[in-house]
Amino acid sequence: GKTYTMFGNLPNTVLRVIENGATPNEACNLVHPYISGNDCFAWRMYDDAYRWWVRNKKPTTPTTITTRELGSISSNSDEDNEEEEKAKEKNAPSDDIDPSSEKEASEKVVYKKPTFCCVQIYNERVYDLLSADGSNTEIDKHATDTNGDLRNVSWIVAPSAHVVKQALIVAFTRRMVGSTAWNSASSRSHLIATLSFPKSQKGGAIKVHLVDLAGSERAGSHHSRVRMQEGCAINKSLSALGRLINSLSSKDIVPSYRDSCLTWLLRDCLVPRTGRAIMLAMVTPDSFQE
Repeated sequence: GKTYTMFGNLPNTVLRVIENGATPNEACNLVHPYISGNDCFAWRMYDDAYRWWVRNKKPTTPTTITTRELGSISSNSDEDNEEEEKAKEKNAPSDDIDPSSEKEASEKVVYKKPTFCCVQIYNERVYDLLSADGSNTEIDKHATDTNGDLRNVSWIVAPSAHVVKQALIVAFTRRMVGSTAWNSASSRSHLIATLSFPKSQKGGAIKVHLVDLAGSERAGSHHSRVRMQEGCAINKSLSALGRLINSLSSKDIVPSYRDSCLTWLLRDCLVPRTGRAIMLAMVTPDSFQE
């Protein structure tokens, strides 16, 4: 279906590992070798995005930011470590970094690199899929900073596409899935994976949202109460997204981004002139209800 088209067989592989009794951390380690062999739209997109970043990024400039490490994501590949060591040697002069200044334990001197976060929208509530404690931490959708990014969401430093792929494995171990009449592992939440690139030589900062919408089915007597509630929330958000896209194509209708969590979180890429959106559709000739 939609998720398979975007991420290949990775989500199902993660789900099977967890169903066999593995913890989320164990699942990440078991599925990790699958990263290099998975050829799907998301992997190609991230690889292309980082190739663009390497060509257009500014000379590396060190800065002090507060960051944290998140399980297996914190360990970069050997290529990333070698690249970072070379960057540190190149930018070693003390006029860039004051060695006498004391840093708090929670701060590091790092180099400006892309960052990544991943959230899910379940029953019109936003949850952080990369939280440090391993739980689906609920966050306030209206609490944003000056850049329009959610506050209290876990942003990780992602110097390469490999780190982003590792983070997505973690996210899939925590995403809400459930059995429906047509799919034993249907996505019951909207997943929004956001990759943020710093300013480059050719322009300002860029954010790339990769969105996997939840599966939508017609309501029926065979659905449980939980599935009915999920379906109502999913259809409500998809209807709000449809109305927003229609309003953007009409000069007479004022776009409303506050009708759902989905449209609110995607407002920066759905704003005319400054944002661009591409939709992928999974279409089948069979008479399925999805």
